[in-house]
Amino acid sequence: MGLTTGALGGILQGGLGILQLGAGLLSKKPKRPEYEIQGEYTKNAFEAEQMAKEGLPQAQYNRALGNINRNQAGALRTASNLGGGSALKSLNNILQSSNDATLALDVQDAAAKRNNSLLAMQQRGILAGQKQNKWDYDKNQVYQQAYQQKQRLIGAGMQNAIGGAQTYALTGGANATGALGGMID
Repeated sequence: MGLTTGALGGILQGGLGILQLGAGLLSKKPKRPEYEIQGEYTKNAFEAEQMAKEGLPQAQYNRALGNINRNQAGALRTASNLGGGSALKSLNNILQSSNDATLALDVQDAAAKRNNSLLAMQQRGILAGQKQNKWDYDKNQVYQQAYQQKQRLIGAGMQNAIGGAQTYALTGGANATGALGGMID
């Protein structure tokens, strides 16, 4: 008894399946990319600790403090010319005004320090997001595509090998003894 055309088709399908399965199993495993923590995150943490060291530019701060001191000196000269109780009362007002002005300058310095640091942290966060997108596009998506292709090839090979064996068996591809026939019908 020879092979039927259906049995031959089953053998070919099974052979193709075995080749696909072998190609999938033997294909080079794609190298999985490593996740890299972006330096901007580290810089943001460092920046937060450095916030106390930054604020208004030093020249601007010194100029404002110099203006406060000049105003204080001028007011003291004026008060010294008043004499008596008026001079003492003026002196108290001068000191209070100088203290208030210095406090306001320090508040401005602290606000500038915070705003500068937050802006720098925000910009690095945006840059880190862009770098993450680049990593995903350049490395991760390439890996995922290669991995999925390999899995599809293995799956198709298994389906074809099983399908070929089923087709061969259902079409009576083996003779009564289970051996392949020597001829094609």
